[in-house]
Amino acid sequence: MMVPSSLPLAEQDHEPVIGPRSHDAFRRAREVFPDGTTRVTIERDPVPRYISHGRGAYLFDTDGRKFLDLNANFTTLIHGHAFAPVITALERQLRDGTCFANPTEKETELAELICARVPGMERIRFCNTGTESGHVRHQSGQGVDRPSGHRQDRRLLSWSV
Repeated sequence: MMVPSSLPLAEQDHEPVIGPRSHDAFRRAREVFPDGTTRVTIERDPVPRYISHGRGAYLFDTDGRKFLDLNANFTTLIHGHAFAPVITALERQLRDGTCFANPTEKETELAELICARVPGMERIRFCNTGTESGHVRHQSGQGVDRPSGHRQDRRLLSWSV
C-alpha cells in the first residue's frame, strides 16, 4: 500500500499524487477487469498507482517517480525487490525446470530446513492455496485413534502464501 507520506515533500507540493500514465493504464484496465483491478487488495483512491518496477526497498511508478515501499507485497518481500541472490537462484531453477508432477529433493530440503527452524514442528505439508491448506488441516485434525480409543492431541498450523 502506498501512503501519501511516502511521497517526497517536493512531489507532494508540485505533482499530482497519481500520474497521467497511471490514469491511462487504469482506463485501459477498466475495459477488461470488473473494477479496473485484478484483485480487491489494490488501493484505489480513486485511481491506483501503476508500478513499472522495484529495486531494493523502492518502487517506481509508470511516470518514473520513486517511492519507498512500506508494504513489501504484504511483507512477503523481506529481501526487497530484485534482490540479486534471489534473482540468481530463480534463474538457476528456471533452467532446471519449475513445475513437476513428481516430488523433488529440493522439497525435502526445504521441509527439513523449516522443521529444523520451527520448534516443535515435526512434519510439514506444502499446499497450493488457502483452500487446499484448510482442507488438509481439517483432514489432519480428525486425529488417529489411540489404542485407548481416545483421539490424539494434535496441534496444527496452516498457512498459505
